Amino acid sequence: DGHMLPRRARLWLCPLRDTRLWEERVGFWTNVHGLDMSCLQPIAAAELCAQPRIEEVAAEDMAGTHACIADFDLGSMRLDEARRISSRFECTSHVRSPILGFVSYFDVEIAPGAWLSTSPEQELTHWQQVSFLWDSPLQIGQGDVLRGSVDIRQQEENKRCLDVLLACRHYGADGESSTIAKSGSCRNRSYKLDTIT
Repeated sequence: DGHMLPRRARLWLCPLRDTRLWEERVGFWTNVHGLDMSCLQPIAAAELCAQPRIEEVAAEDMAGTHACIADFDLGSMRLDEARRISSRFECTSHVRSPILGFVSYFDVEIAPGAWLSTSPEQELTHWQQVSFLWDSPLQIGQGDVLRGSVDIRQQEENKRCLDVLLACRHYGADGESSTIAKSGSCRNRSYKLDTIT
């Protein structure tokens, strides 16, 4: 009987607030050498969130609790379990800030109790994180809750690509659906993630 290494793998989601990125790519257009070009902001926002971003995320941009969306026992799981992941999640904000979307990362258990994590809050590894951004920020308060679901499917035509559907609703700290942004308190978005890049 052999050993599976790593023996366990988990996939995580956490709210993301990268206000520097938003200002550099979208806010920039409000004043371009003294010219108001804010009419280009919707185009810049659409381009920014068109695809998931595979990049290093700063620890200070993690804006809430982390939600485990998959937990695999690699020694006993079936291959088809990895081809589709569906999960509900809940994250509580620890900041008052505009949220741009979610960041995802993984960790693996190499040996009992010995974990390798790709979280932005851990030591940097070879692997980066994946950011799923919206085309407009969602203003949340400290203690507010984001409840949602994520569905990840392997594409039939390209096995190295994933289709990701991410949906969430914003609730105030009192548990009521948020009135901060009545028309924008819910976010639903589909993404195509190419794992080759």
